[in-house]
Amino acid sequence: MEIKVVKTINKRLPFSVSEVEEKTLKVLDLLKIKDGVLDVVLVSDVFIRRLNRRFLKKNNYTDVLAFGEAFDNQGHKRKNIFGEVIISVDAAKRFAKRYGQRTEREFYLYLIHGILHLLGYNDHTLKQRKTMEELQNVLLSRIIPNEK
Repeated sequence: MEIKVVKTINKRLPFSVSEVEEKTLKVLDLLKIKDGVLDVVLVSDVFIRRLNRRFLKKNNYTDVLAFGEAFDNQGHKRKNIFGEVIISVDAAKRFAKRYGQRTEREFYLYLIHGILHLLGYNDHTLKQRKTMEELQNVLLSRIIPNEK
């Protein structure tokens, strides 16, 4: 399994890059993903807005983007992971403050959300969103225990 954290911002992070790699591997292990390549890219609001506009044609800020392949050439769900999860550290800081929680918790919620998208999960309908949120919460509690 190859995990690479790419830091493209010049801001202090409230956690280390090695911690992000460690917790990412833990999430993938909990999901029973044993193979693949995943880049975790840490960016600013300005940068993620540019990506959102360029690739998704949405001219607004977002917290996380995921780009990759959830299905193989035959249309079957992959058993590995391949892609990028791009996270706005600015958004994690802002929303953590708004919700009265640590930035780390908000950040890892975005990471898990992006990983689930790469594995083929969607949140387009209420049912899909509920399924995804339940799994996110379980995974988050396993990598950051004893938090609200």
